[in-house]
Amino acid sequence: MNLTLVTKLLFLALLTTVAISGQTVSAIEQNSIDSLNSKEKKLTLNIGFYKPFTTNSSFIGEGTKGQGGFDIGMQVFVYKNFFIGAFAGYFFLDVTNTNLVGDYRRSRAFNAAIELGYEHSLSKKIDIGASIAPLGYTEYRNYISDGRVRQQRDNASSIAYRTYVNYQFSRYFAFFINYSFRNDTTKIETAPEIQNNFNEIQYHNVGFGLRILVY
Repeated sequence: MNLTLVTKLLFLALLTTVAISGQTVSAIEQNSIDSLNSKEKKLTLNIGFYKPFTTNSSFIGEGTKGQGGFDIGMQVFVYKNFFIGAFAGYFFLDVTNTNLVGDYRRSRAFNAAIELGYEHSLSKKIDIGASIAPLGYTEYRNYISDGRVRQQRDNASSIAYRTYVNYQFSRYFAFFINYSFRNDTTKIETAPEIQNNFNEIQYHNVGFGLRILVY
């Protein structure tokens, strides 16, 4: 066997070895990436902004207009796609009819709640979810302007239903849009003949925000 043939055979063997090694490394790396991507998240941290739309189910709903709100929250995945969450934030209302709601100009409300929900993955990047928040609390601070600024407070218990879609644009971050319906049962006391018009305040909320994913 001449030297030229030996050299060609050695070169061919070297190329084959490099090719096989490269495929093995690529397969290992891809398996690691796939394993990392399929790892279930443990919790999410959320910050959202929303627009509250009051309904005409009460005098307060008829006599106010939602100006905006924000909340921060956390969801802990306790079993597969089921989660327990908590959130808190503020929203703001402007009074449009003082004859219905009383002599104040605007209201700032604090809302906090605990939620139970489920999330389903449509693809690697898109998830949809739904939740119910049966334990909620809302405090309204109503600002009265009669020559000097005064505050009057009202409290309410709340229940909310929420659905959302989020798009995961990186491993640790996702953008979401959501819709929720919330019913506040107030403790406002007024004249018996109009009491039913102050017992509940209902909202349709539409929002968006950012999620931080923790694995």
